[in-house]
Amino acid sequence: MTRASSAGLRFVTSLAVDDPRARALLGDEAAGTSTLESLTVNVSDRDEADAAAVHAAFESVCASVADVLGPEVRRDAWEYPRRAWDLASGGRIVLQDLHDVVILKLLSRDMADLERDEVRLGIDPNRVPGTGHDDLENALRQVRRCGRSEGRGQ
Repeated sequence: MTRASSAGLRFVTSLAVDDPRARALLGDEAAGTSTLESLTVNVSDRDEADAAAVHAAFESVCASVADVLGPEVRRDAWEYPRRAWDLASGGRIVLQDLHDVVILKLLSRDMADLERDEVRLGIDPNRVPGTGHDDLENALRQVRRCGRSEGRGQ
């Protein structure tokens, strides 16, 4: 089953998990084609009552990915822990423990670059964009300061 919207697709995978839904975010259409910006897939069973079992599944999936891709390039201990691996294509694989399910995100090079830029600029990863708590003014000051220090002006 697939459901399309202007921003992407929702579909069901064949993974052996109790909630096999997946979401694909599509980029701008150019010349009649869309680029896949991100793909989010549940890679564990959903269990709202046992966060410890979900975290164990997260650790297991992370170990499996690390066996193939090597050590992660980023480990975040946010409210919902994440680990990320960069791909040769410039994209990124991210695993995240949402306490009731483990998700895998495949990010395009552009989306991964956004994440890398946010880290470089010191933007708080826990912010919720558009809620007034994203501290964009400080980020803009940082960008201006970096531009001046590299001789690029304002």
